[in-house]
Amino acid sequence: MEMRTMRAVCALGAVLSLGSCQVLNVIFGSVFPATTVLAKAQANLSGQITSNDGSAFHVRVLETGGYGYVLVIGNPSSGSVAFIYDLDLNFKQTLILSQGDGAMVDALGRIVVGNIVLNPDLTPNSTLPTLPAGTFLFSNNEAGVDGFVDTALTEQIARFSISSGNTLNYTTYPNTWASGSSSIVTLSSSMSNLQVFGVFDDSAAGKAVFIVGQSNNGGSNNATTYFFAAPKATSFVVTTNVLDLSPPSRSNLDTGTFGYAQGTIIAYDNGSGNFVRIDPTTGSTQASFYSGTDPSNTRFAYRVGGGSFYGFDTKARVLTKYSTWW
Repeated sequence: MEMRTMRAVCALGAVLSLGSCQVLNVIFGSVFPATTVLAKAQANLSGQITSNDGSAFHVRVLETGGYGYVLVIGNPSSGSVAFIYDLDLNFKQTLILSQGDGAMVDALGRIVVGNIVLNPDLTPNSTLPTLPAGTFLFSNNEAGVDGFVDTALTEQIARFSISSGNTLNYTTYPNTWASGSSSIVTLSSSMSNLQVFGVFDDSAAGKAVFIVGQSNNGGSNNATTYFFAAPKATSFVVTTNVLDLSPPSRSNLDTGTFGYAQGTIIAYDNGSGNFVRIDPTTGSTQASFYSGTDPSNTRFAYRVGGGSFYGFDTKARVLTKYSTWW
């Protein structure tokens, strides 16, 4: 009896000292160890997203003009939709999209979600309430960004995909979102069945970081993944056959957990049970921590400057804000 009472008092003391009901999530069960990560806020979307549709959604973080937002966005059977929250997970609005399930900040600092263009304060943009016919953002990867702008702020690069086994496709649009110019580059002369697992915008270094790989052992969660960067110049070019040049690579990474913050890639290592921060230029681990809970149902998005990150549990349909663990 005394031991049970002591445990209850300790738990209550932890909640009172940290001042948040969300601490219960950390004490009694979380994707992340209670000693390293604190859940700061949560939003339950189980009333908006059905249990069958949870896996159709991903999470994105957009920051522009002094505003910051977290988007849970997807294309389930009922049609594309985006649920928008501020960085503290206060609900802002729901967007019903007629096309696309991608999101980005464009070259003029506007927010683009699918085919809808918004000002930084989420009011409709008067000049481009919708993108031109046939132009919309989509996401065919679970992690990263769905477009980024060049360093001259005159163009945006979006619509990444891999076709014919080893060719990367993308489209460059002017900042007016007029008709774009499509480009194709061969990533390897020998590899096939490649996938884009993540595209990230390293705003500090002026580079885009790509994560691609071949499926291995029957599933993308066991893939060997390769990391390479390309400059965000006005004439954006990915090196031909870049995968044949032996770029940094890792195996056993859960591709649904990729993130990017402060110059490093974050992912869950299935082999060691650790979350790891990876130097994309070498593939080496910079920091790690052990997690005994499989995060395979969770999709992540990080603020590129650090400070906090977000996880969307596709099974529970709960969005959580976390403080960083490093």
